[in-house]
Amino acid sequence: MALTAPGHNMLDNVNPLGLPEIRAMIVHYLTLRDLSRCILVNRAWHVTFLPYLWKNVAVSNRLPPVKLVERHRDLVRSLTFHGVIEKLYASITFPGLQSVVVEDSFGFPLLKDRDVLCDFLTHNPSIRSLDQRRLCTDWDVISELTNLRHLTTTRNSGDIGVLGSDFWTTCARLESLNMPRMLDMCPLPNNITFPHLASLVVTTISTKWNVTRVEFIRRCPNLKKLHLLHHHRGRDRAPLEEFIRLANENAWPKLCELDCPNSGMSDDTIAILLDNPSGWRVWNVPDTLFGPKAFSSLQTHFETLESLDLERCVKVTSGMVQEILARCQSLKSFRGEEIHANDIAKGQPWACTTLKTFKCFINCSGLKRSVLVKIEREETKTFDVVSKRTHGDNVQRRVFAQLSRLHDLEYIRIGLLNGQTGPGLELRIGKGLELLKTCKKVKELDFQGVDQLMDKYDARWMVSQWGKLIDILGNLHLRLEKRMDLESIFFERCCVNGLDGHYDSDEDGYGHSLFDDYDDYYSDDYYQEYYIHHSYW
Repeated sequence: MALTAPGHNMLDNVNPLGLPEIRAMIVHYLTLRDLSRCILVNRAWHVTFLPYLWKNVAVSNRLPPVKLVERHRDLVRSLTFHGVIEKLYASITFPGLQSVVVEDSFGFPLLKDRDVLCDFLTHNPSIRSLDQRRLCTDWDVISELTNLRHLTTTRNSGDIGVLGSDFWTTCARLESLNMPRMLDMCPLPNNITFPHLASLVVTTISTKWNVTRVEFIRRCPNLKKLHLLHHHRGRDRAPLEEFIRLANENAWPKLCELDCPNSGMSDDTIAILLDNPSGWRVWNVPDTLFGPKAFSSLQTHFETLESLDLERCVKVTSGMVQEILARCQSLKSFRGEEIHANDIAKGQPWACTTLKTFKCFINCSGLKRSVLVKIEREETKTFDVVSKRTHGDNVQRRVFAQLSRLHDLEYIRIGLLNGQTGPGLELRIGKGLELLKTCKKVKELDFQGVDQLMDKYDARWMVSQWGKLIDILGNLHLRLEKRMDLESIFFERCCVNGLDGHYDSDEDGYGHSLFDDYDDYYSDDYYQEYYIHHSYW
């Protein structure tokens, strides 16, 4: 028996990737292409990585082939259909299928697709989550999915009045429901409640709150998330007042997330809702009359608040925004109308250090910008042109310093909405941009409405420092030739105003296939190689 030398550890000769536990840990960092290559290494890697390769499958342009999907049906947990659904899927049963998404990227779906989807759902009763916002089936088919707990459907399915019993029976089993306008049409039966429903998204395109909708919400005692999406401001206040009355009576003791945009709610109404003793985590009320009274009531929820949307709320002041950012330590997403740079510079340090989304125009009006000064050198009788820093530059640096505290920032909007223009932050090295080197997770930067005078150094700094940057929105420079030069630098890494510099009208407008991964990784050549290795292993 061979003995190890003194001081030598037997584990030194062990390859970490030879351990299945290590492979299982790194699998979440691998792309689809990585997984397709890993399964070809050896038998052990094949066993580890194959289930992850087929766990989430997106079907588009007849790829991957139906026969190969059927061969691995036991591994499929999530299935997404893009475009036309092939008839062969109607008879395939996926034993472990949990989630189905039907997307239509190429126009209105055909009627035959609906029939195929009905047959497909009938053969797969294990589905727990169904998103059919682009192609709806009949409610008698959906009601047979006894394991269904999460449903998203945004189109009418036949005559809801006739199928009302199937519809309400399905809703009674759900934990989350995303559905528009149908509640205006469905008669609500007596003696039926929805005890499992914790998340509800209801959209209306009418100008009236519907009484049936409020009654439906009232029968969801365990509701935690409520999204009331309005396409028009409500004119009939009676149901809204009934909703407020029920909220004050603590009809939903677990309710902690509310999305209610474009509702036209007054400052007093919002204040009443915020007086609810439960700690709100999400409070998104854009395009409302949120004002001083609502802000006073909101302060009691600063400790629990994680998401706040006050866009287009004209009564919200810059001072309110500064206080929110300085006191809400748990805030992860903030959307506001405007905050002045002076209020940021003079205010307390922002406490929301875990913020991921910051979308609020930073107004720099009244700040004196740096000016170019000509200085004469006596010894040479020549002139040097230098930039003289002003008080406005110091204020901007303090603003950048506040933003630099937010290390988790991913989405930044410091511009204006709806085509407006105004004086905002100068995204320049030397003005404070370099302080944002701490924000390594930035994916999107939006400064629309704030004209910039960037230089190549500024653009290259962003590309080098923000490795995850994928979108730039805004005017990089006032001069066209300068702007095009700067865009070419960003095109190496990300899109600029929706373009990535490789436009091709035969494809999707960005120079690549709509389904790059599946075109590349599920090509015929790949399958020939895959079949050879799979038959061996």
